[in-house]
Amino acid sequence: MALIVEDGTGLSTAESYASVATIAAYALASGKLFVPDTEAQGEAAARVATRYLDRTYRTLYSGMRVRRRDQALEWPRTGAYAGVDPIKFDEIPRELVEATCEAAIRERASPGSLSPDTRVGGGVKSVTAGEVSVTFADGAGYSGVTAFADVAVAVGPLLDPAASGWGSLSGSVGRG
Repeated sequence: MALIVEDGTGLSTAESYASVATIAAYALASGKLFVPDTEAQGEAAARVATRYLDRTYRTLYSGMRVRRRDQALEWPRTGAYAGVDPIKFDEIPRELVEATCEAAIRERASPGSLSPDTRVGGGVKSVTAGEVSVTFADGAGYSGVTAFADVAVAVGPLLDPAASGWGSLSGSVGRG
């Protein structure tokens, strides 16, 4: 099945923010390896990367979906910003395309790395910082969260700083 890339119209069938060719060109220009054995492997990496971005950042993106629930992906958006710069309602921002490329490269290099199973509970039992100490109840320890720096930095400018602290990853500023 051919990969359907979002074109800025809010397609109900879109599967990715970047084509396999775009991801390969980005990887080459960045000195990174993206060599799927088949077109299907490249398309799968693009799909997984896009799902990862939408599931991870959907509540943090600025603005709202142009076609609401009628579009398959979180972009395009209306009222969205990249830092202080407004994004057109029919634009798929370059930051999102870059983040998709970074995530697809990572997924292709290590399939499943964007959606690891995590163990809930266990892990760290207590944390101390100076005079402050927190001890978790049995089975409720903090097991950590996997973050992908290249992906987070690329998508950072598109996040609403008011939604959480994620906007600070890229140095984005408020629009006030």
